Amino acid sequence: MAWRHALLISMLLLVACSVPEPPPAPAPATPTAAPSPPTLVPRRPEEAATAFFDAWQQGQYSAMYDLLSADARAATPRDLFARRYTNIRDGIGEVKLTVQQTGPASTSGQVPFRVTRTLALFGEVSETNTLPLVQDQTGVWKVAWQPGLIFTGLTASSTVR
Repeated sequence: MAWRHALLISMLLLVACSVPEPPPAPAPATPTAAPSPPTLVPRRPEEAATAFFDAWQQGQYSAMYDLLSADARAATPRDLFARRYTNIRDGIGEVKLTVQQTGPASTSGQVPFRVTRTLALFGEVSETNTLPLVQDQTGVWKVAWQPGLIFTGLTASSTVR
C-alpha cells in the first residue's frame, strides 16, 4: 500500500513539473497612426448646403465655420461666429432646430432652405431663406456667410431680443 502512495506522489510531482511552457509573448506591435475620418469636400452646392445644415442642427458651430468662404472667415472670426449662434439660440429659448433644403441649388450656387425653430415660450417658428455658396480656387463650394442666415434681416450690428 505504501508503494501506491509513493507512486501517486511521484506521478503528481511529475505532472506538476511537466507543465508546458507558456508560448512566447508576441512581439510588441508597432504603433500606427489612427486613420483620420474622411473630410467632406463639397463638389456640388447641395453637398456644402447639407453639411452646413447638418452641423447647424447639431450645434456644431466650428464645423459650420470650416465650411465658410475665405471672405466670410476674414469678416467674422471663429469665436464671434460661434458665440453669435450660441447667444441667439440660448436667448430665444430654442429647444429644437430643423433646417431643410427646400429646392434645388441655382446655377449660381444659391440653395433655398427653411429653418424651423421650436421655442420654449412660443412653439414653432419657421422662416425661409437662401444659402449663398461660392466656389473657392480648387472648385470646392463654400458658404458666403452673413448674419442674415441666422435670421432673415439680421445684420452684423443688429441684435435679437
